[in-house]
Amino acid sequence: MRQLLLFILLFTTIYVKGQIGIKVDDRAAEQLLQFLDKADTSQINNIVQLPANQIMEQLYVDATDSIVPSFKETLYNFIPTDSTTGIYYNLYKAYKKRKDIRSLLDKLQNQTDYDDIINRALYFFPTDYKFKNDYNVFYSLTGWKWGDAQKVQVQLDDKNDIVSLGTGKPALIFNLRIIADLYGKDTDSRIKTLKNVMSHEIFHALLDDYSNDIWKTTDINSSDDFLRYYLLNEGIAHYITQRDEIKTNYKDFKENEQHAFDTLNVKYNHIHQLNISEEEKIKMFGKGLYGRFWNKYICISGMFMAYHIENILGIEQLRQCINKGFNNFIETYNNLATENDNLHKANINIEM
Repeated sequence: MRQLLLFILLFTTIYVKGQIGIKVDDRAAEQLLQFLDKADTSQINNIVQLPANQIMEQLYVDATDSIVPSFKETLYNFIPTDSTTGIYYNLYKAYKKRKDIRSLLDKLQNQTDYDDIINRALYFFPTDYKFKNDYNVFYSLTGWKWGDAQKVQVQLDDKNDIVSLGTGKPALIFNLRIIADLYGKDTDSRIKTLKNVMSHEIFHALLDDYSNDIWKTTDINSSDDFLRYYLLNEGIAHYITQRDEIKTNYKDFKENEQHAFDTLNVKYNHIHQLNISEEEKIKMFGKGLYGRFWNKYICISGMFMAYHIENILGIEQLRQCINKGFNNFIETYNNLATENDNLHKANINIEM
């Protein structure tokens, strides 16, 4: 019965206003949970070929400085009673959390209404623009320690098997082990937080398609381009997840806001003074995009930029910032900061 239900739910598309849909692939999560319960090595070849696990493995290898074994080798070597055999890909952590993950996955497999999740991301785009693509959502149980949710580019064939990574359409991958660990104390609270994060990641996918269609260029040719782009992209995505709380309790976050802008300005000046390549500068700025929530100074600075633009100028002005691109987003905010002594200016170069 479970296998039949899984087949029905797999790759189901839920359309919103005739524009976009979500295609959910939970095979990797389901089959890996079964492996962790039964340690059936005969299923390993199938498990590692699933798109979510191929994506997860590549992301993990890219984020790891040292040489690591393949996911396939890690599964074959895994012994539940020996935690050292599951260090790579955080496999042992998934094993220890498998009961909570099962409860979470069961509830997700009954999720059929994505309207609110998608509409929260669509809200920030110009209302006269119509999106046309569907987006693949993959669930995994293992991977990079900060990889709870990520947008990737992936090309799939007619059977939804991977043709290539790094090219193709935007897709989203969620690590259910991290979600079970960090998103709340029970399944309902984890689902609630996950829905917010899904809206965050869907915004990334929508912006990818929108910018390729509308902006004159989406090329990131310098560390300045990288920084400005992610102030908008990650800033608004983080604002989506925190919007209700910030609008209600903004005063409670002012210290976090000041810390983020202070860090942004200090890091910007420091990195620009270094005699290193643009690629190395991008890597240094990239550290401001992951880690503990309030330490992600690029994301948090951009989040408060988005808040103040909407709060002072209105949602239509924030939508126009997305329409015109990241330079306009930063210029619009800095103009507000110049007029309002209570706001923190982002002291970075803007190319118009």
